[in-house]
Amino acid sequence: YLCQYQRVGSVVTVSGHVDVDPTLAVTDTKLGISLPVASNFGAVGDCAGTAASLAIAGQCAAILADAANDRAIMEWKSGDVTNQAMYFTFTYRVL
Repeated sequence: YLCQYQRVGSVVTVSGHVDVDPTLAVTDTKLGISLPVASNFGAVGDCAGTAASLAIAGQCAAILADAANDRAIMEWKSGDVTNQAMYFTFTYRVL
């Protein structure tokens, strides 16, 4: 899906949604998200945000920096194995 972002100086805020389809329920699930403006992450705290599903009660995710791949990563415990939309927002600095 198309997402949107806003850059003010060296700070970028991104929001949008993705469809996720985990293969196992109640398991660690990760999804890498490309950055609209490239950054050189050095620590997990260089990016932060959250995501949630409207359809699965309590299904939420943390978004943090993936320093090894210079992207954002969404991590959560999957609530079930059906395809669901996750709505997200995260912020990071261009380093």
